[in-house]
Amino acid sequence: MGNYLREKNMALFSWKQNELLHITQQEYWSHHVFLFFDTFPKVIRVEEWISACLLFIGLPKYFSSASVDIFCEWKDIQLSIYWIFASKESEKLTVSVNTYIKDSACKVDKHFMSFLWEGGDVAIDADIYIAPWTKKVVWSLLEENIILWKHTRIKALPMLDIHSADVQASHGVKIEKIDKEKLFYMQTKGLTISQAQEMILDSYLNVVFAEVDTSEQALQETFKQYLLSS
Repeated sequence: MGNYLREKNMALFSWKQNELLHITQQEYWSHHVFLFFDTFPKVIRVEEWISACLLFIGLPKYFSSASVDIFCEWKDIQLSIYWIFASKESEKLTVSVNTYIKDSACKVDKHFMSFLWEGGDVAIDADIYIAPWTKKVVWSLLEENIILWKHTRIKALPMLDIHSADVQASHGVKIEKIDKEKLFYMQTKGLTISQAQEMILDSYLNVVFAEVDTSEQALQETFKQYLLSS
């Protein structure tokens, strides 16, 4: 898992401390994949008329915290942001995501998905700032936490700093436990326990990876196998 992700990381983006990613119009309808291995802040600036999908993957084996500032300072931006985390054995992940919307007709969707094994510990701060002069802004945040064992810890602190009346904003949280009863039921339908686990994990991961390029299917399989090996 580690070697594969490191090769992917080097092939896609080699970010250094405080490096800026600028998504331009030449990357219209683009998708980007970010794999965190260090602890440092990052800044993303998105130009107008951009429709992009950002996928962040975090494993505590490679990093303990990340901070990302996303600036939508132009109009007509459509941005889908997906975060996938895995945490186990008291390895804490701390993530801070700040989004700043400073122009009109922007749509930003954030989707956090955490997989927590025994001793997993995840803390997520997801802040949004919407400037007072903006209009027709749509923003949503969904946090999904998939509990794969008994003893886990989750802390989520969304902060909405909205100064415009012409905004549609929503926030939702889901917590689901994959327990023995569910696995047993699937086994009664003829599946092995390994097949049942894979099917459950795919049902979650497919939601995220369906939004990125099909070339990332190998990454989905690698991440799933990492979860199954835990």
